[in-house]
Amino acid sequence: MRQQNFGVQEILDEMDTKVKKYLRGEITNLECPQSYLLFAGFEMREELYGKSAQAAAKVEKWLMPSEGGYLEAEGIEKTWRIKQEAIAREVDISSSKNQYDIVLPG
Repeated sequence: MRQQNFGVQEILDEMDTKVKKYLRGEITNLECPQSYLLFAGFEMREELYGKSAQAAAKVEKWLMPSEGGYLEAEGIEKTWRIKQEAIAREVDISSSKNQYDIVLPG
């Protein structure tokens, strides 16, 4: 039970650092507003900024690749024969946009 709580706390600490990354600067001083409407607007805006930072931190983990990719040949297949176009058809959209044309001096 203690190890599970430690893991949860570790995840929460990691989320806090990621949320800080997406916050929009200093929090607005809400101590002496000119009017109630101004105070309510600031309060609502700060709450919205906090929620958007939390959402961005959660989404960041989903968008990161879980592990680096590699090319594995089947049987006696040679990897140098596989064309980049064939690889681009098999990978996700964001990876297929990162094709490079390498010209080696001959």
